[in-house]
Amino acid sequence: MKLFSVIWNVLTQSGEVLDPCIKRCGIDLEVRLCLGCARRPEEIAQWNQLTVKRRRKILRELPERKINYQIISSVLTNNKS
Repeated sequence: MKLFSVIWNVLTQSGEVLDPCIKRCGIDLEVRLCLGCARRPEEIAQWNQLTVKRRRKILRELPERKINYQIISSVLTNNKS
């Protein structure tokens, strides 16, 4: 969680919530998440229009989404084998 704390501080410096995009974009259509930042397509499309409160809520959810995505991706890969 220390890494998340560092990321959180960078993304929210000066009270502004910066875009969490890490330029590794690609939407997994089965789980509807960006492979880079773990946001949903609608969150990416609407990011600049979202309130600061909503952006912060999304940022707090991203680490858990990434973990869940890794688990789901692993299960889906094993089921295809």
